Amino acid sequence: MEYKTAGSETNIPPYSLGVISTSRRRELLVAVEENKVISVWNLVSDTQIAELPERYKGVTRLAFSPDSELLESGSYDGTILLWDMKPFI
Repeated sequence: MEYKTAGSETNIPPYSLGVISTSRRRELLVAVEENKVISVWNLVSDTQIAELPERYKGVTRLAFSPDSELLESGSYDGTILLWDMKPFI
């Protein structure tokens, strides 16, 4: 399925009220839909390459490390998880 936004076409679905972040070199995008599953997208190939399992409820923050090798996710209850992103870069 293709989505169109502001004159561009993409396979990345629109996320309502979600949290998003991009890696430093803009090759990866991570997004959370409905505060649950973290989807990992390759922006070069415009494809979803992974879903990170839900381990807590209410994702409120996503941030990449400067080298894009780690992703930090935070939740409503104060839980902070670090995800290894090396397999995706």
